[in-house]
Amino acid sequence: MERLTAACELEGRSPLFDREVVAYSFAIPPSYKLAGVTEKWVLKQAMRDLLPATIIDRPKSGMRVSIQHWLRGPLRELADDLLRGPEAQARDLFRTETIRAWMHGEGQVWARQGALLWIVLTLELWLRAYIDRAELTADYFVRRRQWAFPALRSAAIWRTRR
Repeated sequence: MERLTAACELEGRSPLFDREVVAYSFAIPPSYKLAGVTEKWVLKQAMRDLLPATIIDRPKSGMRVSIQHWLRGPLRELADDLLRGPEAQARDLFRTETIRAWMHGEGQVWARQGALLWIVLTLELWLRAYIDRAELTADYFVRRRQWAFPALRSAAIWRTRR
């Protein structure tokens, strides 16, 4: 949220992250925070007269990231290189045709196959880093020109091997 709002020259703050609110929340007994399987129970009770029940009682939705968008756009070449390149082919863990179909949005059973691709991509990167002992430094990605997000250019985010 901070980066999205800063990009528009705004400063977004969540009242739930205010220091006094956080300190107070740690003083609340756990039984008020979780009633049966209802999380944030006391907060929901406090807001009942201000918000409709459809908002208070809705199921959790999580914080989704636009993985499908990234894998169909700015990270497509990188994902294709990693998942269908010679290293992945030699490893022979993934069905190449399934990966290709997912990358092209073909024959999808799940509406969000991007999340599945992200898991496979993360596994491939882990295997390269910890099994193959490949040097996955910023230079690896620079050579592939995969700079969809300016923050990825910063060498400070990449672990370097000594």
